[in-house]
Amino acid sequence: IIFAGLSGMLLLPISYTTGLILTSPTVASVWDGPMIPLGCFCTAVTLGLENRSKSHPFGQVGSLLLAVGGSIVVLLVDYMGGGHGIGGGDGGSTNDAKISNGGGGVVNEHIQFIRGNMVLMGVVAAYSATALLQKRLTH
Repeated sequence: IIFAGLSGMLLLPISYTTGLILTSPTVASVWDGPMIPLGCFCTAVTLGLENRSKSHPFGQVGSLLLAVGGSIVVLLVDYMGGGHGIGGGDGGSTNDAKISNGGGGVVNEHIQFIRGNMVLMGVVAAYSATALLQKRLTH
């Protein structure tokens, strides 16, 4: 109960806000949107809290993978198009690493983007933990 509360009240907003600072609203919405059901489903099946559908096992997993696949396409297009919210040419960038490292910008932007995505994975993990721990309370 305590872990579910801490995960939901503390880890979710901190992970989301940090990921949003490190990436862009588009990338954050991909992790906060369709990735959460996939994370919950995979965790629940792995822990034995849910079973795959016996009548439509491929449809159940396939629909989740289709939604996530579309989200990953959005994420990659956003990143490859340079719209990942970091390192813009206006000097008002949130990328402090570029300034402190003597202008090694492109590598630092990639590292920042990767770090932001890793932090946003925490959103999926925290929401999955919160939902699954609350589900256990009903049994």
